[in-house]
Amino acid sequence: MSIERQKAGRPKKSAEHKKSERIVFWTTPAKAKEIEERAGKFSLTVSEYCSKIILEVEIVAPFTEEELDLKRSLIGMANNLNQIAYRANAGGIESVAQSATELLGEIKRELKKFKE
Repeated sequence: MSIERQKAGRPKKSAEHKKSERIVFWTTPAKAKEIEERAGKFSLTVSEYCSKIILEVEIVAPFTEEELDLKRSLIGMANNLNQIAYRANAGGIESVAQSATELLGEIKRELKKFKE
């Protein structure tokens, strides 16, 4: 009669869970210490902490040139609107009604471009 014995030790990891790649980056001693401290606060190794931060934090892409142009255009319109408000306060609403209507039309056209 043979008794089958279980193999001693930890079971082997599957290929998808086995860590086989290494990524190295350079940093200053002060930043390295800060990373180690932050990892320690969560009871993680530096490697685990960096992996979680990199894979779970979403980085927002920078604006495209078209979006920057639209932003500049809207800023200019906002300045025009401020000037209209100043004139309205100084000389009465009727004196700037036409300017405000034209500016509102421009803003609507620019916002339509942004939605597209």
